[in-house]
Amino acid sequence: MKIIIVGASGTMGSYLSNSFEKEHEVIRADRNSSGIKVDITSTTSIEKMYKEIGAFDALICTAGDLCRPLKT
Repeated sequence: MKIIIVGASGTMGSYLSNSFEKEHEVIRADRNSSGIKVDITSTTSIEKMYKEIGAFDALICTAGDLCRPLKT
């Protein structure tokens, strides 16, 4: 399978990328990536990512701060 992982340089994204790449083609994408750059706040950036990657089987998004507590 060809899997895109958005947020691949973060804690969860790195873990999933390393786990899945043993048996699948993993495309790492995030705003600071040396691979595919994508800004999930920009529709244009997301469309560019899809055009650059082409066909794929799955997309996992781990973008965001997982460790920051919610503001109340």
